[in-house]
Amino acid sequence: MAETVEAHHEGRAFECFTPSGPMAVMPHVNGRCGLIWCVPTAEAERIMNLPESGFLAQAERRFGSHLGRFTRMGKRSSYPLRLVRAVEDVRPRAVILGNAAHAIHPVGAQGFNLGLRDVAVLAEVLADARRGDPAADPGAPGVLSRYSDWRRPDQQGTVAYSDGLARMFSNPSGLSATARTAGLLAHAFIPPLRRQLAIRAMGFRGRTPRLAMGEPL
Repeated sequence: MAETVEAHHEGRAFECFTPSGPMAVMPHVNGRCGLIWCVPTAEAERIMNLPESGFLAQAERRFGSHLGRFTRMGKRSSYPLRLVRAVEDVRPRAVILGNAAHAIHPVGAQGFNLGLRDVAVLAEVLADARRGDPAADPGAPGVLSRYSDWRRPDQQGTVAYSDGLARMFSNPSGLSATARTAGLLAHAFIPPLRRQLAIRAMGFRGRTPRLAMGEPL
């Protein structure tokens, strides 16, 4: 859902963790923002039925004052969050990637980044196959299996990371709260840890595709 806010986002994305789940505000054109609000199913129905003024007020209270007041909203929509992972991502002359291959929790926008890396790897695999043999069949199982083998560790790691992060921040137990506090403090005060987590979140694990490094195919 797109919203108009009081202060310009300046191209920044925001994410905060609330007791009911993560809330993210993503930059759109003309100073508008996209709001992603994760809540339990029962609460989602209540929030979807709020009048515009009530919805904006509650969203603003949850998100805080980072962008000033929420002044106007676009069309609302809701959908259930389910972890989906394809058993196979390649078959002869066929590849599924992006959300068709893995639908994960939107925490940290990891699903979008994961899909971009899928595309970058597939493009590189196909370009390398064509470079090695201009007559090679790009849909041959041997070619596509290279894509699948390359992507598997990153996909599995990102799915586990996103699912674990979402579970940790939605678990109300005291032990989870202590772990969250310790983790956030470590993130704030240990720069090497913060740097490693940022690298992991950007998908720089193992072999990195050339397009992700800004290099031509």
